[in-house]
Amino acid sequence: MPGSGLLEQPAKRLQRPSRAAPQGLPGFMNRFPRISFTWTLLAIALFAAFFELGRSDVVTANEGQRTTPPAEMLRSGQYIVPTINGVDYLAKPPMLYWMIAGVYKATGSVSEFAARVPSAASTVLLVLCLYWLARRETSEHEARWAALALLTAPFLLDRSHLAEIDVVLSLAVFLCLMAMRGACRAESAGARAGLALAGGLAIGAATLLKGPPPYLMVFTCWIAIQIVEGPDSSQALRAGGKWTLAAFIPHLAIWPIVMLLMYLQYVAKLDVTPWLDMAQWASRTWHRIALALYLASWLYLAFRYGPKGRRLSNLGALLIVALAGLATAAPWGLALLRARGWAYIDGLLHTEVIERTYEASRINGGSPLFYAYNLLAMMAPWGLLLPFHASRTQWREGSPIYRFGVLGGWLTVGAFSLIAGKEREYILPIMSLLALSTGILISRIASGELRGWMASWARIWLPAMTALMAALVIGIAIYYTVAEQSILLWVEMWTLALAAFGAAAIWRAGAQKRLARLCALSLVVIIMYITGRGYHFSLNQENTPKPLADICRSLIDNGYTLETTPRLHSTQPFPYPYFSFYLERNIPFETNADAVAAKLNGSAPYFYLTHKDMLKFMPKALESGKAHVVYGPCTSRKLLLVSNTELPKDLLRGE
Repeated sequence: MPGSGLLEQPAKRLQRPSRAAPQGLPGFMNRFPRISFTWTLLAIALFAAFFELGRSDVVTANEGQRTTPPAEMLRSGQYIVPTINGVDYLAKPPMLYWMIAGVYKATGSVSEFAARVPSAASTVLLVLCLYWLARRETSEHEARWAALALLTAPFLLDRSHLAEIDVVLSLAVFLCLMAMRGACRAESAGARAGLALAGGLAIGAATLLKGPPPYLMVFTCWIAIQIVEGPDSSQALRAGGKWTLAAFIPHLAIWPIVMLLMYLQYVAKLDVTPWLDMAQWASRTWHRIALALYLASWLYLAFRYGPKGRRLSNLGALLIVALAGLATAAPWGLALLRARGWAYIDGLLHTEVIERTYEASRINGGSPLFYAYNLLAMMAPWGLLLPFHASRTQWREGSPIYRFGVLGGWLTVGAFSLIAGKEREYILPIMSLLALSTGILISRIASGELRGWMASWARIWLPAMTALMAALVIGIAIYYTVAEQSILLWVEMWTLALAAFGAAAIWRAGAQKRLARLCALSLVVIIMYITGRGYHFSLNQENTPKPLADICRSLIDNGYTLETTPRLHSTQPFPYPYFSFYLERNIPFETNADAVAAKLNGSAPYFYLTHKDMLKFMPKALESGKAHVVYGPCTSRKLLLVSNTELPKDLLRGE
C-alpha cells in the first residue's frame, strides 16, 4: 500500500527533492523551474499584499487600537506600556506595536500604509515559508499548489491589508509548529534541542503578540505529531472520533435550545428568563467540560499511539518549546512589573483576561460548527475541497506532512469550536496547515489522481467556481464604477478585470491550466474587493474620522477647550481609538454630565466630542438651545462634535 513504509518509519525524513527544475510535472507547471516559480510567487504575493495598502482610512476600533499605541510610543518614548490617549492600553502585549513603531520611524511618517506593513510583509513571508517548508517533504508540484491555495485564501489577504495581529501571529505560529515537528522527528539530540529552541522563540513572539492563546495550538498540533508519527494512526483516529462526538453532541443539543429561548426572550418578547438563564448556564458549563474531555482524550491517544521509544523525547521537545516561549516573553513581563507593580498587573489580568474573556464569550458566542462552515468562505474557493480531508484513502496514501496538516488543523479547529467566544480570526493561524493539505489535494486534481466521489465533486467544483469568479470580476468592476466617483478606481478595477480575463483566455485547456485560471480569477476578485473597500472608506467623509480629527487637532493647537467622554461600561481607555490615530493629540476626559452642561451653557467657547447615543445623557446642556452639533455624525460610531459656538472657519484644514 502506498505510504505504508512511512508508517513503519515515522521519524525518517523524506528524501529532499533536487533543486533543479521539477521532474514529472504536467506540461504547464514544467514551464516554471523552481527558481522561476519562487520569484514569480514572490512577485505575486508582494503585489497582492501591498497593492493600495494605504488606501483605506483607519475606520474600525480594532485597527485603531493597533495603529495608535505605536504612534504614542514614538511621541512619549515609553515602549513598555502601550497607551491610547495617554491612558495605559494593555489588552494585547506590545510586540505588534513595536513592529509598527519601527516602520513609523523607518519611513518617517505615521500613516495607514506604514501601520499595515507588518501584516502585509508577514503575509508574503508566510506564503513563501509554506512553499519552502512543504517542498522539503512533499513534491514540488504539491508545495506550489499549497502556497497558491494559501495566497488566494480571501480571509488571509483581507487581514493582510489591516494593521492587525492576526497575520503576524499566523507566521509566528506556523514557524513554531514546523520547528516543533522537526524537533520531534529529528534523530540527534542536538538537532532536536536546536529546533525546539527555534520553535520556542517563534511561540515567544506569538506570546508577545496575543498572550497565552497560541499555546493551545501548539498543544493540539503536538498531539497531531504524535499520532501521525505513530505506528497506528488510523486506530487512533477512530478512537479520537468517538471521544470528539462525545464532546460535541451535547453541545450541539444545547445550542439550539439557547437560540430558541433567546428568540422568545428578545424577539417575541416572552418572559422566559429562568429557562434562558438555566440554558445559558448549562451551555457555559458544558463548554468547559467538553473542552477538557476533548483535550484529555486526544492527549491520552497521543501517548498510547505515539511513536514507541520517542514519546518522552517528544514530550521534552514540547516542554522546551513552551519554556523557551515563556522565557522569550518574560523580559517584557518583568519590565512591566517593575514599571507598574504587582497590584497593577493583578488588576490587569482580571480586567483584560477574565472580564474580556467573559464579555467576548457573551458577544461572540456561536454554533459549535461556527468554524467548520466559516472555513468554507475563509478559504474560498478551496474551502469546498475541505471535505476531502475526511477521505480514508487520502489519509492512508498521504505523506506525513499531509496527515499532519489535516489532523493538526482540524484538532485545533475542534478545540476552538468548544470555546464559547468565536471569531474567524481566532483560527487564522492554523489555516496554513489546512491550506498545506488542501494544496496537496489540488495537485492531485491537476494530475487526475483522485477517484470516486472526490473526482466527481472536483469535476463539478472546478467549472462552477471558475464561472462564479469570472462573474464576480465583472460584477465588482461594474459595482464600484457606479458606486464610487473616482477615475483612478475605475482604471484600477477594469485593469485588474482585463488582466484576469487575459490570463483566463491563455489558460484554457488541461486541468493544470484550468486550476491556474481559477487561481488568477480568485486572486483578482479578492484584490478588487479590498481595493474598492479602501476607496469607499477614504472617499466618503461620513465613513472616516479623519476630517473630524483634523478639526479637533486645529482646535487643540489654537488653544480651544476640547474634552470627550470615556467609554461607558468598558475597560477601553478611549472610546474612539481610530479617531485618536488621526488626532495625534490627547483629549482630557469629562465624566460629569452637569459639568459638561455648565461649560456648554457658559460664555467661553467649549467643544465636546461624543457620539449620537450619548446625547440623551446631556439634556441640561441641550435645553437652553445654546449647545448644538457643529460637526457629524460620522463613522459607524456616529461621532459628534458639540459646542456652544460655531466652528472657527479659519482653523479648519481642508474646509
